[in-house]
Amino acid sequence: MRRAIGQSLRIGVSAHAVSLLQESRWRGAALTVLAEQAFAPSAEHPYDAIAQALRALLAEQPRAGWPVQLVLADDLVRMWRVVPPATASRLADLEAAAGLRFQSLYGESPANWQISADWSASAPFFAAAVPRDLLKLLQLVAQEHALHIVSIEPQFVAALNRWRRALRPGAWFALVHDGLLSIAAIETEGAAKGGLRAIRSVPLAAGQGADQFWLAQAVRREALLLDMPAPELLQVCGSAPAVWSKPVSHASHLPCVALDHAEQFGGTALSSIAQLARSGSRQSGGRLSGGRLSGRRLSGWASMQHMKIDFAAASVRRSLFHTSPALLLLAGAGLLLCVTALSAGWQLSQQQRARAAQLQQVQQRAAALSQRPAEVAQVAIPPAQAQFVNGAIGQLNLPWRDLQDAVAAATPRQIALLALDPDPRKQVLKLTAEAKTSDDMVAYVAELKQQELFGSVTLTRHEINDQDPNRPLRFQVEAIWVTP
Repeated sequence: MRRAIGQSLRIGVSAHAVSLLQESRWRGAALTVLAEQAFAPSAEHPYDAIAQALRALLAEQPRAGWPVQLVLADDLVRMWRVVPPATASRLADLEAAAGLRFQSLYGESPANWQISADWSASAPFFAAAVPRDLLKLLQLVAQEHALHIVSIEPQFVAALNRWRRALRPGAWFALVHDGLLSIAAIETEGAAKGGLRAIRSVPLAAGQGADQFWLAQAVRREALLLDMPAPELLQVCGSAPAVWSKPVSHASHLPCVALDHAEQFGGTALSSIAQLARSGSRQSGGRLSGGRLSGRRLSGWASMQHMKIDFAAASVRRSLFHTSPALLLLAGAGLLLCVTALSAGWQLSQQQRARAAQLQQVQQRAAALSQRPAEVAQVAIPPAQAQFVNGAIGQLNLPWRDLQDAVAAATPRQIALLALDPDPRKQVLKLTAEAKTSDDMVAYVAELKQQELFGSVTLTRHEINDQDPNRPLRFQVEAIWVTP
């Protein structure tokens, strides 16, 4: 199938089913469920069953060349909190701390697991691990069907990354999926405000037992176990019971708002595996009832601190996919301007080359004409005109640069040079200058005599300038220059 701009795939992966969804970031179209595949998990080779189900799914829906985002069920992933060592200064130190904590919690070597985290050397952070065998199979299946993996995220991480900018101060985040309530306990006080303290999972009460009272008790119990104040609000996404979003009618209830209210209570019901694939999608809701909340961060609200855990390999395709469409349009416009400028520059260069070729032809013709002896008519020049022409030639032949260099080399800061009056016919340079004292004047005349360009230097006049309050000594010097 031909891919339109902005379209991509989402694949949900669990231990017993997989699903394939199609979405568009730019066209605003709703998510489309393309296919689902359930299978019986194998105890000996559980990941092979996932790979076979994905191959069957993609064989029915060929999408070669499409970018794909994979969402992993949380039971396939392990997540834990890591306190960085006080001496940690490198990423290797943080990776070692995460590996040691993993081995301490789960009793397994981290060598068989791919670890990704929201690395931080200054504050506790969360890490997640996925079996390397599972990642290899997912990458292999993607290569077989010419798909480009742009993200591999656990379901809870994908949902939290999607909604973290919409979290209100004092609120906790929760995800409901497959009868399990996963809670993100967020710090609401102190220096760690906005940071993730813990992730807790609580099974939903059976039947109609998961009401507002049960929700408040479950959340407050987890807050008590964590030694944290209970949240003022719970913001939830996923298949949450509709009763949770009703107005609070009792003091013991906990206010709760659904982040993806439109999909949960107003849209077409999705299967559990389709909801898994939808987790983290930018099209998974975006507005609460009454217009109270949008998917973007509103003015005056504080979002949770950054959390991004992704197991996809770094690539240019992945970076471009996660770049904002507005930024891509801006970059495209800039590239278009650069191409236009290069084209204009190339055209200008071509024009310059053509003009240079024409100029060369003109010069060649002029050189050929100059080789012919020209007959010059004898013209009588009047004496006045000849004198004027000779004077102009003398001015042109005047060694101005040599005179200026010689005068500049001999003039100290104590001398104020007022005028230079050369006489080309006599080869005499008249200088008018001012000095504070007669000693400076005499020293200046002596310095001029040291210049090789001047054959002789004569002080012709000096007087005190009474019109100046400082009463400087004004003098004139005549220097005869020698033609080299």
